[in-house]
Amino acid sequence: MRTSKKLHIWQVLLVAAAVATLPWFAAGLSAQKILLDTTGVRPGWQVVSEDQRTDAVVAAEGVWLKNFNETNFVYTDRFGYRDYDRLRLVLKTDEEIRLTIIPDITTTANYTFENQITIPASESVEAVQLSLHYPNFKSVENFGIKFFSARPANILIQEISLSRAAFWGRMAQAAADYFRVAPYSPFTVNVMATPRIFGHSAFLYFLPGFLILTAAALFSRRFGRRALAALLMLWFVTDARMNYEFLRYMTHDYQTWVKPAAPQKTLRTYGNFYSFLDWLRVHRPADASSLIFYSSDNLHYPRIAAYYLYPVRVQNQQGGGPGVYVVYQDRAISYNEQDKRLYRLEQPFTGPGEVTIVFDENSFIFVSR
Repeated sequence: MRTSKKLHIWQVLLVAAAVATLPWFAAGLSAQKILLDTTGVRPGWQVVSEDQRTDAVVAAEGVWLKNFNETNFVYTDRFGYRDYDRLRLVLKTDEEIRLTIIPDITTTANYTFENQITIPASESVEAVQLSLHYPNFKSVENFGIKFFSARPANILIQEISLSRAAFWGRMAQAAADYFRVAPYSPFTVNVMATPRIFGHSAFLYFLPGFLILTAAALFSRRFGRRALAALLMLWFVTDARMNYEFLRYMTHDYQTWVKPAAPQKTLRTYGNFYSFLDWLRVHRPADASSLIFYSSDNLHYPRIAAYYLYPVRVQNQQGGGPGVYVVYQDRAISYNEQDKRLYRLEQPFTGPGEVTIVFDENSFIFVSR
């Protein structure tokens, strides 16, 4: 009777706890805020771009954004991830774009890799969702959505909305965060980035369970074997996560460096620089004993070029006089067809010459006589 009575009490407590937590489990199911749809842009938005050619036009099918390099959609109202923890966009683009969400675009504009996604070119609209359940979105003002494209892109945006996920949606997001691999960086060779959940180290979430299971395995006769089995399962999950990260890096290298044809090859943080060097070895003037190299992206580029092009001498940004100028991905440099000079930040810095061959929009060879 006592056992039956205790069991009945526990059943009542469990039911009461379940009923009490139902609102928490279902929280956010109806919390949604439309910021932009096919009827137009709602109040609170600003479009910010340094390129005067950038334009946003409201049409029947949505908002058409003509993007040159970088455009920011800025939403000025204040909110936090306790209000809305998910951003949804419905859009299409005719060029690959990199989309970044930024908590406050007027200050340091901090963001992490979880806040960034690459969207390929597509002929049909697609829905994209990004989580906002991260520490830097706890309180947001001047929330920014940055669209970056290497080439001019026509982007159709049909919807931008905020919503709050229910309990199981947040649990699914936690699992997705854990298995999300940080993009390769120059430090990856020395540092293995820890898995993260909601912007924090996953270790913080696993540690309490690990300590409890370890204590049970060591000191509990009743639950020792079960705790040991659970520890082995936890080890299996963490080891599988680490191997998954290695496989992702290897797959990425294969898809971007091994598989593509030479002009389309890109290598991790160096992009298509090695493809550019292969191109440069073939197309540089045969009688050039030195090259004047300009690039804004990476300080290591001139050193790599000097090694790769030896015995040709590579001078880093030592222009002004006659010579062969090599420009790689430096948007601050342009060729003026009227006076036949190179300009940097709208100021001429070479004598007259000509662009002999072009690699892409911002990479070329210029010969000044």
